[in-house]
Amino acid sequence: MRRLLRWYPRAWRERYGEEFLALVEDTLDGRRAGWRLRLGVAWSGLRERGHQVLRSRPAWKRNLSGWDLFVRAGCLLGVSVDTAGRRPPAAGAWQAATAATVLTTLAAVTGAAIVAAGAVAWPPFVRFLRAGGWPVIRRRITWAALGSAATTGVLIWLLLMPGPTAARQPGWLTAYTLAFGLTTLLFAITTRLWATAVRMVKKHLDLAPRIRAAETLLGAAVSAGILTMVPVEIVWFGVVRSSAFWLANGLALLVASFLATPRTLRRARRRARWQLAAAAGGR
Repeated sequence: MRRLLRWYPRAWRERYGEEFLALVEDTLDGRRAGWRLRLGVAWSGLRERGHQVLRSRPAWKRNLSGWDLFVRAGCLLGVSVDTAGRRPPAAGAWQAATAATVLTTLAAVTGAAIVAAGAVAWPPFVRFLRAGGWPVIRRRITWAALGSAATTGVLIWLLLMPGPTAARQPGWLTAYTLAFGLTTLLFAITTRLWATAVRMVKKHLDLAPRIRAAETLLGAAVSAGILTMVPVEIVWFGVVRSSAFWLANGLALLVASFLATPRTLRRARRRARWQLAAAAGGR
């Protein structure tokens, strides 16, 4: 098994190698490692090397790729506002109803994961504030709150704009496009600001190993929920607008999301197990 560790990068072996070997020995319980275990270790090592290459990219490239989730969240809100109140054609009524049901279910599950993550971390957060931690996080929280206020204002403006009957009025389409674009952009920025603030708060919290593992799993569930909600809503948008282009794009993204979601959840579960194993080993 020690030879198999060569599949992993040197930095990973120096940091986690002994814990990994101890975990494998406990799992085997005296049995000999089979080919499936050896193949799994080799595959995991190659993936870790790939992740190391990605992490070695310049910071601006990593940040740019990290915006994907938040841009999708902004598109989710924008499409929701644009589609709200529109009735699908009679031929696509059941498709729209099915997409709406799936979207509502995903939203409920994702919202429950967000609430659970906040509830689990609430007691340590209160202790952090009572210990005088507010000045440390005040700036991040303030920027996120300002972004929320700006997003809410533009969203109200968009909702109060006249409906499709005003399309012939001069400048209406330009104003609506501007409001729609601002809503999507501001929501993406605000979501990123809150995510950054939460990560900063998490660094200063004294979280038990089980809480950290739970936060890892809940965070993966939220990400998977958002990444799945976006293609479902695009399908809904395509049905309501009778657009074959948006319908095809939504279905393609939905298939990609279904393929990526199990991998995301497995990676989070593996990371949570490593966190618990490292804590049990005193690290």
